[in-house]
Amino acid sequence: YKHAAENVLPDLKEDLPGDRPNELLASMANAMRLVCLAEAQAATARRAEEKGTALQLLCKLHLGAYELFKAADGVLNEHVRDFNHVSRKLQAYVLLGMSTHRARAYRAMAEEAAGANAIGEAIACCDAAFKHLAKGRDAAGESAAWSGAALEESAALVAVRARYMRENEMVFFEKVPEKPSMKLPEGKVIVAEIEHVPSEQLQNLFVE
Repeated sequence: YKHAAENVLPDLKEDLPGDRPNELLASMANAMRLVCLAEAQAATARRAEEKGTALQLLCKLHLGAYELFKAADGVLNEHVRDFNHVSRKLQAYVLLGMSTHRARAYRAMAEEAAGANAIGEAIACCDAAFKHLAKGRDAAGESAAWSGAALEESAALVAVRARYMRENEMVFFEKVPEKPSMKLPEGKVIVAEIEHVPSEQLQNLFVE
C-alpha cells in the first residue's frame, strides 16, 4: 500500500474518470496502509497480553493501535472529496478499532491501579473504558462477528469492574472518582512496513 500510495497511484489520478474506484486513489491506499499497520499493532498487543507483559507497556501498545486506527480515520475524513463513496463497513471497522483499543488501554491501567491497591482509581478506569466501548457499539452492529466480539469485550470488562467493586466494598472503602486521575501514557507503535522491492529487482535473486 505504501509503495502504491507514493510511487504508483499519484501519477494516475489525472487520467482517471469521475466515477473512478477508490482503490485507484493514493489517499485510499494510504488509509489502507494505516489500517494494516493498526491490525499488526493490535496483534502485537494481543501477543503481549498473552505473555503477561508489564501493564504499562501493554497500555502503550493498545494506544499505539488506537493511534494508527485514528490516523486512518483522519486520512479518510481529510480526503473525503476524493472518494465517490466510502464503504460503511470500512468506516465502522476503523471506528471499532479506535474504541476497542482505547478501552483496552484503560483496562490495562485499571489492572495496574488495582495492583497498587488504588481500587477507586481502578474502577474509574473501568468506567472510562466502558465509555470508549460505547462509542463503537453501533459500528459493531455492521457484522455479527464484530457484535459478538464487542459483547465479549464488554462482558470481560463488566467482570473485572465487579471484582474491583466487591474488593472496594469489603476491604478498601475508597471513593470512586468521576474520571481517572491517571493520564494515559503516549502510545508505542512498534510495527512498520516492509520495504517493497519491485519485481524487476527480484529477477536476478536466484541463479540456476
